[in-house]
Amino acid sequence: MWTFNKSSFVEGIEKADSCGFKYIEAYPGQKLGGDFFGEMGPSMSQRERTKLKEFLKKKHIVFLAYGVADGSDETRTDKDWQNCFAFAKDMGVEEITAMPTASQLDLVNELAGTYHIRVAIHNEPGKTPYALPDSVWKAIKNRQNLGACVDIGNWVRNGVNIVDCLKNQLKGRVYSLHLKDVQQSGAGRSPEAILGQGSIDIPGILKELKNQGFEGFFSIEHSFRGPANLSSIKQDIQYYHDEVSKL
Repeated sequence: MWTFNKSSFVEGIEKADSCGFKYIEAYPGQKLGGDFFGEMGPSMSQRERTKLKEFLKKKHIVFLAYGVADGSDETRTDKDWQNCFAFAKDMGVEEITAMPTASQLDLVNELAGTYHIRVAIHNEPGKTPYALPDSVWKAIKNRQNLGACVDIGNWVRNGVNIVDCLKNQLKGRVYSLHLKDVQQSGAGRSPEAILGQGSIDIPGILKELKNQGFEGFFSIEHSFRGPANLSSIKQDIQYYHDEVSKL
């Protein structure tokens, strides 16, 4: 849903529906809009949660994942994390995409086991705690309920070879991917591109994941500086299906 971050959640769902999406990853803080009150996340009242589940059911859209829950931002305390997991459980979410601080990792791993919701550590571009695959591996290697959400665009901006990363560093521990393309590798502010028109070896990534028996999911993420261009998103979808059909 970050693709539609300039819209309310309800408006974003209408756009996602027009593109044919049947699964979504929602993000914290998006204004709900429509006849809903408040914003996406644990602060939602039980009434708003029930209404939202009914709204999505009518659209035949599954709320599959939630994130990014950022330990340095909205989930600063143990109670915040507990509220995050309780909200995700209530909404039927299967995975929380997250960036816990180092001191929060054990708690998040424990909560993931308690709530039976897997947690995928998300990576950001630039100088951040999860800027490179080694830092994600260190966070998840001894924590059985944690895996990786590989944002391929963010890591390519940091100069990471994604196929090598999947083969040699995170093999078997990738839960999901944020699927985007960027124009230039190693450029922290490189603009995004339509899938297949940038610098990322997406066919190679898909092939490696198939070789590993990957059973996770992809969240197509295409951020725009202006209003979301639905034509570009539909091109992303078509490219993804075309490449998968070649495997």
